[in-house]
Amino acid sequence: MSVSQMKLVRTVGFLSKLNLFLATCCIDGFFEPDNAARHISPSLGFAPLQEENPYSAMLHKIDELCEISGIVPERRRVRASLMPDQQGEEWLVSMGERVADVHDERRDLAEQLSLCENAMEQYRHFVGLDTPLESIFSCEYIKVRFGRLPKESAAKLQLYADNPYLLFISCSETETDEYGAYFAPKHYADEADRIFASLFFERLWIPGAVGRPRDVMAHLEQNVAILKEQIAALDKRSRELWHSETERLNAMYSQLCYLSELFELRRFAVVHGDSFFYTGWVPADRMRAFTRLIDNMDGVTFEAVDPDPSDSEGVPVRLKNIRLFRPFEYLVGMFGLPSGTDMDVTPFVAITYTLIFGMMFGDVGQGFVLLLAGIFAYFKLRSKMGAILAYSGGAAILGGLVYGSFFGYEDKLNFIYRWIGLNDKPVHAMESINGLMIMGLMVGIVMMLCSMAINIITSIKNKRYGDALFGPNGLTGIVFYLSGIVFAADFLGAELPVSSAVYGPCALVAVVLLFFHPILSKLLARRKDWKPEKTGEFIMESFFEVFEYVLSYFSNTVSFLRVGAFVLVHGGMMMAVFSMAKNDNILVIVLGNIFVIAIEALFTSIQAMRLQFYEIFSRCYKGEGRAFAPVRLK
Repeated sequence: MSVSQMKLVRTVGFLSKLNLFLATCCIDGFFEPDNAARHISPSLGFAPLQEENPYSAMLHKIDELCEISGIVPERRRVRASLMPDQQGEEWLVSMGERVADVHDERRDLAEQLSLCENAMEQYRHFVGLDTPLESIFSCEYIKVRFGRLPKESAAKLQLYADNPYLLFISCSETETDEYGAYFAPKHYADEADRIFASLFFERLWIPGAVGRPRDVMAHLEQNVAILKEQIAALDKRSRELWHSETERLNAMYSQLCYLSELFELRRFAVVHGDSFFYTGWVPADRMRAFTRLIDNMDGVTFEAVDPDPSDSEGVPVRLKNIRLFRPFEYLVGMFGLPSGTDMDVTPFVAITYTLIFGMMFGDVGQGFVLLLAGIFAYFKLRSKMGAILAYSGGAAILGGLVYGSFFGYEDKLNFIYRWIGLNDKPVHAMESINGLMIMGLMVGIVMMLCSMAINIITSIKNKRYGDALFGPNGLTGIVFYLSGIVFAADFLGAELPVSSAVYGPCALVAVVLLFFHPILSKLLARRKDWKPEKTGEFIMESFFEVFEYVLSYFSNTVSFLRVGAFVLVHGGMMMAVFSMAKNDNILVIVLGNIFVIAIEALFTSIQAMRLQFYEIFSRCYKGEGRAFAPVRLK
């Protein structure tokens, strides 16, 4: 239940051994390369390795060939040599030429097919014209326009029936338009165009041809059939071309991908002459295995050192939790991983998140549905949230046993309470509003104190003793916070074992310590700059900071009222469902439960997460770490 300790591996060797070193240490997936220039002085003469990937061009060529041929290369387990042999490169060039020939021929045929199909699309509207097209297009004194006319406009042509210079011949029609051609003498063509434009005539340009439209259509159909046969033959030829070469293609593709990935790892190195310097991160618990891999490598030496404490942001983070808590690493990662100065809060989040969810979503039946849904999502859909949902469902079942709720029914579990010797269920949610609100506040107080305790432990671990003792989330903050709680309880008339003569002075002393927190922390750290530069500014800033601390204590605690409020929301929603289900309408009850499970599970999970991120993490957790990202060469 902690963050794995990391070791910085610093490696020196002959440049000729760099690929062998990378291929060896990046097999098992527990080595993360780091920029070696960060860990060596420029005065030693080492410089970044400037190289161009020699495999990218061949990979690009394979990708082009596969895209042209419509195939997808597959990564296979192959025995990779240091370089693809000359024969392999020649084969790739030869395959490229053969594929290009087939592709070019197919492209030309596809263009012809497209032209024929477009022409057919135009001519099919005019097959009713029983006149050779060459006779129409060769008219010396007559202009012809082919196109379509809306049916409403076609009816208006009757207005021009007496016009001897205007003739429209309809060839075919659809539900909305009539396709045809209008004829007019050349000297009257402009007027005819104006008339048909006012009738919303849309001109269509048809390709020139010889014969009647129906004959042209028949000829085009024959051409389309022939072109499709030729394209199908080329596709078959392409498949046959690749059928015998697929294994070789996949082997070469896999080899090139491996070598390209290996080459990309070289960019982390720095070189000087024929030597390289390389750095990377390895978990401390994997160092023995890493040492076994590298020890027997000639021409390469390494040392493993602890990371520099001042470089906490550069050290990768690898969480190490027991299997029970591991799913909640996903929630912690959403906020940010712990840095070298943080404590892993995954176990705390696992416990508090499920506890809060179960208290807000307390229903045995609905919790069981969430449990099953989470198990399905985790094992079948491989969802990280599935395990969290399953835990939340289990907590909702326990909460439901306390509230006595089973799919919204408040009396179905009474036999359990009688069986264990209770007269009634422990909590009547809708009759215990004040109690639920107090419960929410108590949960908030406990979680706030726990978060401040975590901050104290983290501060001591990182030798920030001033924050641990005098900070708003340190020991002084705890004293002030508890004094405020006791004061509020005393003000509300609660009977307390502590009198105002005790908590009053404690609160006063805590306020003074919080006010002088920056000075006291510097004095404790024996810093010489403990005196504020401007006393007036220091007093003003400290005053508002203390005021802000008070507000944050109050607002963070009050936020936990939502824990009790959501219990009431759940009960209110189920009361609404049963009020709609008059006479116990099963369908309405089932649909209502589905709706409540979906909506309330979403809202409850969001609110539980919000309490973690805003009320708890703000006091004990920064989340500024970066994830450990080891390389695993395929």
